[in-house]
Amino acid sequence: MVLLQNQRLDEAESSLRKAVELAPDFALAWYNLSRLYEVQGKEQEALAHLDKAIALQEDLAKAYFDRARLRGAQGDTRGALADYNEAIAAQSEPYLQAYLNRGLTRKMLGDFGGALADINHVIELEGTSPELLKTRGNIHLIYGLYNKALLDLTTAIQMSPDFAEAWFNRGIAHLLNGDPLSACSDFQKSAELGYEKGKEKVKYFCVY
Repeated sequence: MVLLQNQRLDEAESSLRKAVELAPDFALAWYNLSRLYEVQGKEQEALAHLDKAIALQEDLAKAYFDRARLRGAQGDTRGALADYNEAIAAQSEPYLQAYLNRGLTRKMLGDFGGALADINHVIELEGTSPELLKTRGNIHLIYGLYNKALLDLTTAIQMSPDFAEAWFNRGIAHLLNGDPLSACSDFQKSAELGYEKGKEKVKYFCVY
């Protein structure tokens, strides 16, 4: 793993292959091989080695987490969700990154209630961040909870004034809440920050 961190990939692979040759049931070595292959962009090999690691150690939470990420990147959203569930179940302490990723995956699958529950759980345990508030604000928008969306997005902007997407999304919240003037002001700010969707909204919607 030191060799891997220093980008000496051939030597790292040789050492890890020797490890699994000497101890074929060494789940962590198979897992580390998967990390090596992911760094090299060999996703299928990485997935195969994660399968092996999980078969050898069914409570290896980080292997489920990494397999979920790779499955999600390949468009297997339901497979990713199943692995995030396993990662959370296998970890004795709250696995906050898995909860966050599972929330985003649930959102992609249309399970907005589940997504909101996961995001709230992360915020409760970790505290707020602009990205988390933006994500929760977007879910509130989907549910038609425009005032809650405005609160989250406004707090995100206060925490990170250059967060162009939060400005744009707050514009959407204002628009849906019946306040087109405030919406256009936020679209303009997002456009000034370089957000392309904001530029489009200003061009075609904010005509005074």
